[in-house]
Amino acid sequence: TAQRLDTAKQLTDQCLQDIRTVVDTLRQANFDLTQGLTGLMVHLQQTHPITTQIRLNLPPLPLQTSYQIYCIIQEGITNIQKHADASHVSLRSSAHDEFLTIELSDDGRGFDTIQPTSGFGLQGMRERLQLVGGVLQIDSSETKGTQLRLRIPCYPSTVLS
Repeated sequence: TAQRLDTAKQLTDQCLQDIRTVVDTLRQANFDLTQGLTGLMVHLQQTHPITTQIRLNLPPLPLQTSYQIYCIIQEGITNIQKHADASHVSLRSSAHDEFLTIELSDDGRGFDTIQPTSGFGLQGMRERLQLVGGVLQIDSSETKGTQLRLRIPCYPSTVLS
């Protein structure tokens, strides 16, 4: 029982620290999405036995859009930490025509995308993307891990400023 309480305390302390980091990051008036996402991946690699690959080429985005993307990727990384049992995580972006695509993928155990989930993480991701006119595609299988693909308009007329 004492060991379980110690583990629970450590997890609670880590969650509180993560929340403080996110709040501090999102309060920055000059928030840089590339730096924020890179920081999330570096933190993941420092706290878990996971290798990471980052290839980001992000266009200028409204601050609100950047915040929403940051929160979505953070939730995706949290899901990887909790559920994936992954050894490799990749985060990359590409901008084509009028859309930005961001992909977060892992080589973990995957999940059945048809079965309902018990949490609110995936629904929250979809709702955040809707706020900025984007869509979320999820590909997952037990043999190939999981890939989240965010597709976001990167022209000012359809995103929050």
